[in-house]
Amino acid sequence: MASLTRSRWLLLSDIHFRLRDFERTRRTAEWIVSLTRQTPGINRVVVCGDVLTSRSMQPTAVISAAYRFLSDLSDSVPHINVILGNHDLAYRRDYGTTALEALKMSRLKPFVSLHEQVGKYTWDGRRVLVLPFREDQTELTAAVASLDPDEAAHTVAFAHLALNRAVTQRHVVHNDGSGMGSSVRYRGLTGPDHFSRTFTGHFHSHQTILQSNQHGPSTRHEGHLMGSVTYLGAPLQLTWADLCDEDRGVILLNPETLEHELIANPYAVGYTTIQASDILGGNLDASSVQGKHVMILGEFTKFQYWTARDKLLSLGAQSVREPRPTSALLNLSNSPAYNSLGASVPESDRSVAFKSAESRELPEEPSESTVDEPSVSLEPNHTQPVKIDPVECVRGYVQSSEVESMYEEKTIQLGQKLILASESTTPLDDEAVSYKMLLDPTHSIAVQGDVSAPAKRVFVARPQSIVISNFLGIQEECTINFDGDLGRGLTFIVGSNGSGKSTLFEAIVWCQFGRCIRKGLTVGDVVNDTAGKNCMVSLSFSNGYTITRYRKHGTHGNRVVISLHGIDQPQFEHGEIRATQAAIDELLGIDYETFVRTVILERESAASFLSSTTAQRHDMIESTLRLSSLDKAATLSRKMVREIDDDANTLNSEINAVRQTMTLINDRISNRKRELKRLESEAREAIDLAEAKANQDKTSNQDPRTSDEDLNKLIKRSEKLELEIKESQQAVEQAESSMKDVEIWEDVATIQSSLNQSIRETTSRCQSLRDDVSRIKPKRPDPVIMEYIHTFELAHQSLAETISWFRQYALKAIEHLNPNAVNRMVAHLIQIGLMALERISSRLNSLLEQTKSSIASQQQDMSVTDNAIKKIQKKLAEGELNMARLIKEKDEAPARVAVDKGLDEEYVRSLLNKLSDTDIRKTRQQLSLSQKQLSKLLNEQRSVQELRNKLQRERMDAGELARKREREREKERATLLRVLAMKEQEIVTYRKLIEDETQTLNEKLSNYTALEAEIESLMSTRKLFAFWDDSLSRRRMKSLTVSTFRSYVLDKSLQEVNAVASDILLLLYENTRHARELTKGMLRTIITGDSEADQGPVLLDPTLGVTKTLSYAKRSSGERKRVDLAVFFALVQIAQARSTHRARYMLVDEVFDSLDAAGQAAVVQQSSKLMSRTDFQLVVTHSESLTGSAPGVSNDEGGDDGQNRVSTLSAAMTDKGTKFSYSMA
Repeated sequence: MASLTRSRWLLLSDIHFRLRDFERTRRTAEWIVSLTRQTPGINRVVVCGDVLTSRSMQPTAVISAAYRFLSDLSDSVPHINVILGNHDLAYRRDYGTTALEALKMSRLKPFVSLHEQVGKYTWDGRRVLVLPFREDQTELTAAVASLDPDEAAHTVAFAHLALNRAVTQRHVVHNDGSGMGSSVRYRGLTGPDHFSRTFTGHFHSHQTILQSNQHGPSTRHEGHLMGSVTYLGAPLQLTWADLCDEDRGVILLNPETLEHELIANPYAVGYTTIQASDILGGNLDASSVQGKHVMILGEFTKFQYWTARDKLLSLGAQSVREPRPTSALLNLSNSPAYNSLGASVPESDRSVAFKSAESRELPEEPSESTVDEPSVSLEPNHTQPVKIDPVECVRGYVQSSEVESMYEEKTIQLGQKLILASESTTPLDDEAVSYKMLLDPTHSIAVQGDVSAPAKRVFVARPQSIVISNFLGIQEECTINFDGDLGRGLTFIVGSNGSGKSTLFEAIVWCQFGRCIRKGLTVGDVVNDTAGKNCMVSLSFSNGYTITRYRKHGTHGNRVVISLHGIDQPQFEHGEIRATQAAIDELLGIDYETFVRTVILERESAASFLSSTTAQRHDMIESTLRLSSLDKAATLSRKMVREIDDDANTLNSEINAVRQTMTLINDRISNRKRELKRLESEAREAIDLAEAKANQDKTSNQDPRTSDEDLNKLIKRSEKLELEIKESQQAVEQAESSMKDVEIWEDVATIQSSLNQSIRETTSRCQSLRDDVSRIKPKRPDPVIMEYIHTFELAHQSLAETISWFRQYALKAIEHLNPNAVNRMVAHLIQIGLMALERISSRLNSLLEQTKSSIASQQQDMSVTDNAIKKIQKKLAEGELNMARLIKEKDEAPARVAVDKGLDEEYVRSLLNKLSDTDIRKTRQQLSLSQKQLSKLLNEQRSVQELRNKLQRERMDAGELARKREREREKERATLLRVLAMKEQEIVTYRKLIEDETQTLNEKLSNYTALEAEIESLMSTRKLFAFWDDSLSRRRMKSLTVSTFRSYVLDKSLQEVNAVASDILLLLYENTRHARELTKGMLRTIITGDSEADQGPVLLDPTLGVTKTLSYAKRSSGERKRVDLAVFFALVQIAQARSTHRARYMLVDEVFDSLDAAGQAAVVQQSSKLMSRTDFQLVVTHSESLTGSAPGVSNDEGGDDGQNRVSTLSAAMTDKGTKFSYSMA
């Protein structure tokens, strides 16, 4: 072996960086860094796991402090080796996901190394085996077994193990100060004894375990510690399990001799105990509690505890532990071997730990009346229901009420019988009970006694697992094992909206009761929309029962299958689903409504209670206390009152019938006499009316000569009007003939007027164009250039004329020459000369164009001006032409009109010269007057004709009217005679009826006295039943000074509600800003209750409102909400305690989200106390502060009593439906 260097290694483990005690942890880290700098020879630091505390959700400050600690160590020590611990993991069995992942960065190697896998190394010449934490320790045992014994004998193992006989809690301190118990040891797999030495983390107490078996030879360096296992222990106290265990720090190891030394940490102690008498007596040193967690020892009342607690907090104590009840027996699942900070049980050790724990003294077997009832209860302030017998309360209630002394005893006996009848074993049908039977003193009622029936079986519901398939948002089969990863404690269900968080709650409820919590969700809606079939939920309990409910399943249809230990129980299945569900409810000992009210805490149910009225709270408390017998008694008393009222109504109906008959007979006699007088008066009036009408008809039939005279006058007037109309029509025709000439004149004038307007406009435009031409001043070209250009143009023009002349005469000469060779030659020469001259002319023309192009830029402005002038001149010319055209059209206007009218042009022009404006106006006026006169005459003619026609019609109708009136008079006389005959017959009939009814009246009077006496006796009986109807009903009494019997009994049960609610309220206030003032103000009234003689804590007064001494209205909304939640949780706890269904779990749906951060932290920290009858709680939440408080709770309480473990179940909506993933907090 290579020679070992003279060096030392610093060993530590389980420093557990966390938010709780963060300052003390930080000081410990600084002390360790300073120790490495002050102690010479330290060249390596080995951290055996658990640098962190929580598996997830660590605050940034904690992670930063842990990294800073490792960074400072790397500055002082060349090598740092960090071995993975269970609390360094983010997820169980996932050893590659950890917050220490940053230590694997390449730039840190080889100075800082994170060991996630089993590995063999050589450090400073010493063989080393690294064994990081594993959930299944069989992997580690296999790695140890694979080593050669000789090699293992010279190897040092560094690990994070849970080994047999390890001390998990060195001292057990009792609250009463009676002393300390023995240490608590771990029961698991035996540790390795192959190695020279084994140094491990995991348990916090520093200890060395000597191994009995020896493998391999010993060496002179290793001595008696060969094969031993040394737990490094935590460098500081972390939980209450570390109380009085103050030997804590780090280990200095000599790698050559393997000798080790414990260096004590000056900041190790953070937990201490103080006697209550020393605190209350003032014999307390403030320095002994500053910055520490304190446990109060001794006997004290609750008020004394809170007084001492406030004093300790005022002196600087970090926290004060609440007193816990002691128990001779520890529940197996609550053993510290199973839960403490850094001491979770690996999966491979569970069977060993259970077998070891079972060897201890166990309690007796549970009673047969329960199913899987826990053997021991560690519930604080266990609720003992106050048993109130309503029958015994009847006498006191009646005596306190305003009941006449003569009816007092009867009232008491009747009330007792009503309550006994409601509790009777005989069903209360319509024939079983009557008010006469209840008033019979010889009749007795059979009720349930002490030996009447066996105690009802209690169903202890502790779910083990649930299997969900194609239910709501879940598509593929989803299995959740409540005994596995979730275990005992608090589980948060988190996720975004619509991810399916509440689906788990819906599945649990639907599987048991076939109904959903969500409103509006029908039975068929539970099937997943994508799958459309094969919906199944199977819920298994620890007592062996399994409920499996199907919907649209291919094999089972819509069945509900109940099995016990895997064997189907067909007796629960019936033909109808209601009967099957009733059998399931009987098995479970609870129905849907009660289950939802007591096991599931919904946001709506809690919120509705917080905002409920006094009457609504009254109803909820009555329902919780199960005062159903009073409801039955109230129903029975109401039924009896209705029976008495029915009998009384029958008698009253008979009496009223007699009275009504007598009154009716008298009224009829009077009415008939009045009717006779009325008929006689009407007959006389009818005769008088007929005579008056006859006289009127005679007057209307006088001589019609007046009408004939009027008709003659109208005829004469009509003839005169015809002559006047004829004359007026002639005048109109003459005026209309004159108007034709006027219309011709107006047509010509209209055309000429339009043309005159156009001429004026055109003249104006022409004048404007002339003005524009005069304003434009063109630029003059350069005289010299123009002179040269002109000379050149003249020369070129002269040359062109000469060439043209020469060609003309040459062609003529050629024509006259003979066509011989000489002449052809001469002609050819002439043509050549002409072509030469033309080319010269063309060249000269080209030169002229080039010259013009060179000066074009100078003449551009003048060209533009010339163009503008040309355009204006063009427009001016067009305007002048247009004006000439218009003048011509004006002159031709008469001819145009003559053509349109078909007249002679000369005639039209003569009209223009003859007529004037004055003549036209006169013609128009004459025509208008003539037309008006004619219209007037025509209207008058029509009026006269209408009058003539009217008079003629009246003469014709007069005779017909006279005949009609005569017929009507005859008819009226006949009708009057018939009416008079009928009235006489009625009078005879009425006289006969009066005689008969008078005889009947005498017969009814004989029964009247007897009926009144019977009704008086019946009303006396009704008063008794009416008293109990009002007293037992839910409605308030009319008298404000008298309470109902229900309220009377309820007040006697209010003590139980106050006791439980007050305890819960104190838990909700713990660790809030009120923690230092719990013995002042509002809470003093509650916590001083137990110090008084016979009265417990008072939270609710008899009106079920918060007692006025608490100044409820003056408190903040958070304080009021805590009070309301305390009452709400107390009612839930009492309902669970009295129920035959013992649910060992609770489902909470966003109830705590409305609390502030302190309230949420208190709810999480005290969840096991608020829900003391449960093994685990599932909480759906959106609150980050609620889930953020989980790591602190897990760290703070886990090592205390080991009851709470906080985990997270995340819901996410994927393409294949809702998926759940699990993580530990």
